[in-house]
Amino acid sequence: MANHGSNGSSDDLTFPLEIPPAKIRFTKLFIGGEFVDSVSGKTFETIDPRTGETIARVSEGDKEDIDLAVGAARRAFDHGPWPRLPGAARAKIMHKFADLIDQHIEELATLDTLNAGKLFSWGKAVDIPSVANTLRYFAGAADKIHGQVLKMSRELHAYTLLEPIGVVGLIIPWNFPSTMFFVKVSPALAAGCTMVVKPAEQTPLSALFYAHLAKEAGIPDGVINVVSGYGPTAGAALTSHMNVDKVSFTGSTEVGRKVMQAAAASNLKTVSLELGGKSPLLIFDDADIDQAADLALLGVMHNKGEVCVAGSRVLVQEAIYDEFVKTLVEKAKEWVVGDPFHPNSRVGPQVDKKQYEKVMSYIEHGKREGATLLTGGKPAAKKGYYIEPTVFTDVTVSFTGSTEVGRKVMQAAALSNLKPVSLELGGKSPVLIFDDADVDKAVDLALLAIFYNKGEVCAAGSRVFVQEGIYDEFVKKLAVKAKEWTVGDPLDPTTRVGPQVNKTQFERVLSYIEHGKREGATLLTGGKPAAETGFYIQPTVFTDVKEDMMISRDEIFGPVMALMKFKTIEEGIKYANNTKYGLASGIVTKSLDIANTVSRSIKAGVVWINCYHGFDIDCPFGGYKMSGFGKDFGMEALHKYLQTKAVVTPIYNSPWL
Repeated sequence: MANHGSNGSSDDLTFPLEIPPAKIRFTKLFIGGEFVDSVSGKTFETIDPRTGETIARVSEGDKEDIDLAVGAARRAFDHGPWPRLPGAARAKIMHKFADLIDQHIEELATLDTLNAGKLFSWGKAVDIPSVANTLRYFAGAADKIHGQVLKMSRELHAYTLLEPIGVVGLIIPWNFPSTMFFVKVSPALAAGCTMVVKPAEQTPLSALFYAHLAKEAGIPDGVINVVSGYGPTAGAALTSHMNVDKVSFTGSTEVGRKVMQAAAASNLKTVSLELGGKSPLLIFDDADIDQAADLALLGVMHNKGEVCVAGSRVLVQEAIYDEFVKTLVEKAKEWVVGDPFHPNSRVGPQVDKKQYEKVMSYIEHGKREGATLLTGGKPAAKKGYYIEPTVFTDVTVSFTGSTEVGRKVMQAAALSNLKPVSLELGGKSPVLIFDDADVDKAVDLALLAIFYNKGEVCAAGSRVFVQEGIYDEFVKKLAVKAKEWTVGDPLDPTTRVGPQVNKTQFERVLSYIEHGKREGATLLTGGKPAAETGFYIQPTVFTDVKEDMMISRDEIFGPVMALMKFKTIEEGIKYANNTKYGLASGIVTKSLDIANTVSRSIKAGVVWINCYHGFDIDCPFGGYKMSGFGKDFGMEALHKYLQTKAVVTPIYNSPWL
């Protein structure tokens, strides 16, 4: 304020004599390691909330730009060095990235102040140094990403691998543009992921600067891509993109719901959501009132209230309520509103005109609904987006109404509460059989993989890839051994294949068999109903199957094998991964080297080596890609029914930390 001693409104906020220099150097999209214009050539204004004036024009990305960025990230993940570097090598580059941030603290803090209205003193002392330390923290974890060796209850050896999930979409909010950029980017980098970052349209400047520093630090092209733009265009394209494996979003609950819907409607990508809050602060009558008032003001006024965990509902026990209110009014005056570059300011402007008007409208709602305005409640300046720190008392907190309306309130909450979801879905699992395999054993395993439970298994090995050196011998033996899978009444102890579960499934499987014939696959064996009554189908094997045929692409859920040939290990891996599913897979080889290479390359939630259907209660089971997310079996299954709660309390006079 003019005198920096009141939170009343003023026509002339005190501005510092000098603003730290901050040339706006980066305003284009960052895709594939280069700054580029948007495909459309469109730009949008980014605004200084201190004045409401334009700082710069920034490239406006939309769906086409997201496609390019995701393509760059996908190439960097599938073929680039970053996921394949040792964790220690990734850590070294991340440490260099952090060091570069330390060298640009003042410039970065200035960008966030100009763009978001954040206090420059806080950004320089806390926000920017903290993001460098966030990078260092996760860099320290990059070489400590380990799976577990599992003690199985059967005669099986098993272990888990923690693998990078792939291409991730990171959507950053505007309230902490630097902090939230690195809260999301740092663990993704450490894990070996590649990413497309969509900063909030209000605050793109620091994100683009960080992209420049990432390249300077040696992060390979395509690993970090930054696309500035609007939520309904760029954000929506990112969350619904079929080549994005995970989305992490921080923002409003309303938009979070749209993110989940987009993920469900596209490729069932996993979603992390950190959404809105209306956090309570409970103050009991044994509290120190001065400390409690300071804490209450810090809880809601910090960062001008633009904090998802802001303690915006303060509940005070009645014995100290009156004294607390009196103390709060006096202490609220210490929260000086002013230019965020001024060292005495404690409350800067709201991030943009829309947020400013939203807050003012809520203040007016509070007045109309009968709450008592204790202090503040008005604009704090004629220009810019400043609002006085505002406190209401006499606020009612409960729903009162009819039972019928109350029931509707509960139903609405149940239908729209963004509950977490575990999905174990379909599969089109590959079995890779290499030249060194025992052909007889490999044939038995392939038949077990697909014909067990008449093929009605989500993890059925329905795509069998055989290396060309043994392919002909394998096919010959397969045709003979398939006849051992006797179709018959499931009550007969000699039966190995029973009927499909119902007429619908019976007809569905037969229709896929007809598709296979029409598309040019060769029917090696089976392919017809196995009885005049009931829903029995002969165990069926197709050869000469092409990757784009329906019998190769779709989950049939029946006794139908698609048999294909491959030449090299790399080609086998490519064929195996050419599916939208990722539930299970099998490898048949005598070579430990091949087993290790292929098991780490196949994108599936479980890899069975020289066995199939090796289920065990100790071993996690669940898919990658469109085969769902979340695990059944093992301790992983327990974890999805637990939530982690952090409880924090200060420790005074401790001899160590």
